[in-house]
Amino acid sequence: MKAISKFLENVMGILIYTVVFIIFIGIANNTLTTREYVGYALILGFFAGMINNIERVLRELFDKRKEG
Repeated sequence: MKAISKFLENVMGILIYTVVFIIFIGIANNTLTTREYVGYALILGFFAGMINNIERVLRELFDKRKEG
């Protein structure tokens, strides 16, 4: 059950980053099609979400290391 909640948390993070990138891309370049907006935003959101997840895991590991 913990793995499912962690997975859903990661997916929500990626989706939030995707929405943010859709807004930023829309402001920066309004000549793209909707498919291009969503595609670029999903790609950027995926990588931003993965970087955030890696940072979170490293923070948890270092916190456990300090306690031990």
